[in-house]
Amino acid sequence: MLFAIALLGGILLNLAWAPHPFTFLVFIALVPFLFVASNFSEKPTIVFAALFSGFLVFHVSAAWWMYSSTIAGSLLAHLLNAFLPAATLSIWAASKARPSKPFKEGLLLITLWISMEWLNAVWPLAWPWFQLGHVFGSQPKWVQWFSLTSSAGGTVWVLVVNYLMFRFIWRAPTLKISAFVLIALAFAMPFALNKLITKPGSYGNKISLAVVQPNIHPQREKFGTMDASEQLNKAISLLDGIVPGSIDYAIFPETMIVEPIEEALLDKSPNIQLIREKAAIFGLKGIFTGAFTKRSSGWHPSDNDKVTNTTNPYVLYNSMLYLTEGGVEVYHKQKLVPLVEKQPFLWLMRPLRRFVESRGGFFGSYGTHNEREYFLLGKSVAAAPLICFESAFACHPKPGEIPSFMVLITNDGWWSSSGGYLQHLNLARLRAIERRQWIARAANTGVSCLISPEGEVIYPAEYEQQGLIIGEVFATHNTEWACWVMNLIRWTALSVLMIFALFALKYRLGH
Repeated sequence: MLFAIALLGGILLNLAWAPHPFTFLVFIALVPFLFVASNFSEKPTIVFAALFSGFLVFHVSAAWWMYSSTIAGSLLAHLLNAFLPAATLSIWAASKARPSKPFKEGLLLITLWISMEWLNAVWPLAWPWFQLGHVFGSQPKWVQWFSLTSSAGGTVWVLVVNYLMFRFIWRAPTLKISAFVLIALAFAMPFALNKLITKPGSYGNKISLAVVQPNIHPQREKFGTMDASEQLNKAISLLDGIVPGSIDYAIFPETMIVEPIEEALLDKSPNIQLIREKAAIFGLKGIFTGAFTKRSSGWHPSDNDKVTNTTNPYVLYNSMLYLTEGGVEVYHKQKLVPLVEKQPFLWLMRPLRRFVESRGGFFGSYGTHNEREYFLLGKSVAAAPLICFESAFACHPKPGEIPSFMVLITNDGWWSSSGGYLQHLNLARLRAIERRQWIARAANTGVSCLISPEGEVIYPAEYEQQGLIIGEVFATHNTEWACWVMNLIRWTALSVLMIFALFALKYRLGH
């Protein structure tokens, strides 16, 4: 019976996530899990197994598209991300074995869950993709207040409503009508908060952009049979759709240049010279492009553990290049995909090397050090670079001091279903709301688009279709409130959790 109830919770969570349209189900999806957890003191092993099974069903059904990229990595990701919430609810249930007031129970649940999500955003196997607040990426109008709290506020919202629903459903005989009113208020207040949010609109420095979507399949072409120069020429040819002198900058997607370029010789690279020639023809001020780069010497000491090939050592980077007539600036991706771009526990992962590399993954770790996290386009405008998986992390990069917009490059062609690329797009929509800044998103196979500070998708290119998007964004000062409140939520949760632990210890020592 407990397994069936946990399975129901997993199904409800899956239906709440994109590409499904039933986001509202997230407000009751945790109720079955909380009921299962409430039986922990009687059947701890069975309860944990049921919770784990339910969350595993959710992760497999909501992210089954991952298997078209990496089988071994996907399986491990599903197992770990099912284990963390199952362990969290088990700890919550075990900690409240003594009778306690509903407020304390709910507070303990929220602090444990927030701490777990924080862990899953910073530890070596970080995977914040399915944090509860991220479910609202398909409903940006609901969460304009994320500009004040970040998606961490969305997690708190989901937890509060679910806990109140749990108390209302399973303890109904002891509850009064006031409980129903409390649930209604908890659900409705964030919608009311949206009315108080000042929308930035289209102000600031205007930048005209051309976003290129070449539609090169990762496995069959990009890392398969298609020559690197042929790939680049295909992307460059799409710029023929712009009127010379009408566009400021062009953006190519992630790993557009697939042959690693030595960073000390960037200006001498034929690929970079080719891009510059095209930029000059169309009067572009600069071009952003994804590329693999490497350093055979002179890498930062923090990348010493990322060195590849002991015979001819070098550090490899998944990079974004900003090319202008005057030079090349480089940003290195910092938030790496576990088991694909980094293997945190090499001694444990070594048997999986063949599987990782056969799917286009890199066994080892890319370098991550950056001298700075922004590209300066002038005295009053900057571009904040994001590469693929980094859009799953709130408040990355850190707020800059001058007006900016975000340049997001990615390659979503690994995934054979709409679930993956739509979920990834929705994460970017939340990042735009949190920072109150525009995003220009260049995706190899789609969805390339512009995203407004309200999370609205503008000029989307069709998935698996080549195309060119021409539009305008505006550089604005990003809000720092969201990051500040996110850290406040996390540290408050951890502090309250420590207080709970101290009282629990005192209770045990007293008995």
